[in-house]
Amino acid sequence: MNAMTKKLLPLMMLSALLTAGCQHAKVTGVEKLLQHPQFPAAAKAAPSFTTEVLKKLAEYEYELERR
Repeated sequence: MNAMTKKLLPLMMLSALLTAGCQHAKVTGVEKLLQHPQFPAAAKAAPSFTTEVLKKLAEYEYELERR
């Protein structure tokens, strides 16, 4: 497992946990970004920035899903 994967794996797991069991409209911004074809290049070019963006997006999605 490379360093980028080690950093991003917890975020992907957090995303999965936040969206699991949600019975109303699902917010999937984190999932969509992780699947975007340019995501690996962005994560490699700016790993700290990418990590922070995903964390913040996951927080926002969590808040939206709680409503």
